[in-house]
Amino acid sequence: MPDTLKEHMVICTTYQKPLVFFHLVLSRNIVDALVFTKSAESTSRLVKLLEFFQDAYLRLAREDRSRSGETKMKYITVRAYSSDLPSAERKSILEKFKAKEIQILVCSDLISRGIDISHVSHVVSYDSPVDMRKYVHRVGRTARAGREGDAWTLIEEQEARHFKMMMKEANHLSQVKRLRIRERDLDPLVSCYEVCTASLFIVDPPNSFIYDVFLVPPHHKLPLLPSSLFSYADGAVKPKRSIYTVITSCSCIRA
Repeated sequence: MPDTLKEHMVICTTYQKPLVFFHLVLSRNIVDALVFTKSAESTSRLVKLLEFFQDAYLRLAREDRSRSGETKMKYITVRAYSSDLPSAERKSILEKFKAKEIQILVCSDLISRGIDISHVSHVVSYDSPVDMRKYVHRVGRTARAGREGDAWTLIEEQEARHFKMMMKEANHLSQVKRLRIRERDLDPLVSCYEVCTASLFIVDPPNSFIYDVFLVPPHHKLPLLPSSLFSYADGAVKPKRSIYTVITSCSCIRA
């Protein structure tokens, strides 16, 4: 690995992983980035999730700006680079990423083999690699030609032992620094979900699907019943849970 590459791992629960990803995007200025997932389906889902989060976060930021005078986040253009897309569209997406019109490109290991871009400054393994070969393939997409680069691997708690053993067997564990993210660092992102979940449900209840991405496995796409998520008191809709939920419109769900 080049000396200009900095490698990081974040160990979290399955439920925390999307929030950890959002936190990194915000706090580490993750742009010019490749984000790796385990499948085309996961790629599409993560892009939609990040787009939804940005819309919600920026809406709240605009409200806060009226009081504080500034907002820290600008909209990040994120796209999926997937085998489900026509080759002409994939080519167009790559050209826009090279031109920095797209700031985050999400893809799987399989489709990423055709990507050769020198300006990538961050690589994020949203789904951790299953073997050392894939790890090297991913992190090798940044810190090229003497440039600096950061590689971030999100590891679910049940995956941590395998990942550390894999790094140890490759005599590489000492090169990967653990970043600890406290729960209170994620709290502002949870409140963003709470506000948007309630407001979108009120505005367009018949045409919204409600997913609890932390309590329902990602491959389950059945909408949860609104009554299971909300309580009604004093004329207001209030979340029942410390609510890790996402609402997306029907048009957003269709890939």
